[in-house]
Amino acid sequence: MRPLNLWRFTLVAPAVLAACGVDSSKDPSVGVDGLSEYVDEDADGFTSQEDCNDSDPAVNPAGTEICDGIDNNCDGVIDEGVTDPFWPDMDGDGFGDMDAPAVDACAPPANHSNNANDCNDADSAYNPAAIEDDCTDPNDYNCDGSVAYADADADGWAA
Repeated sequence: MRPLNLWRFTLVAPAVLAACGVDSSKDPSVGVDGLSEYVDEDADGFTSQEDCNDSDPAVNPAGTEICDGIDNNCDGVIDEGVTDPFWPDMDGDGFGDMDAPAVDACAPPANHSNNANDCNDADSAYNPAAIEDDCTDPNDYNCDGSVAYADADADGWAA
């Protein structure tokens, strides 16, 4: 039986690929032997077949999702589980509107706050940090549900 000369096949395969228009030097999925293989460009342990961004070692299927607008763990969802809620703060007092829906984001959007403690977001005088020291004023400026104005007998006059 005559021995098989494998060196002929290893030299012919790249030549055949080049003749067919496949340039293995430009296609990372075609190895130097002309066979299909996948490379790990960023050396993160995941090939270009598995990795959604094979030029960034922090982005791969085992990556940790961080709030950066990138799908760090290659699951098709951006920033899942790492955003915070922010509420509109239209009066600019640092307290969000307790009646408005929150917006989930990595950082507070313009005119938003990280709390929903404002009982009147149309007037900056009403917020949890407001001081109530006028016993004749019936308004709940500090949003705590009580006022300094006490009208125990409900006659319209403070005690």
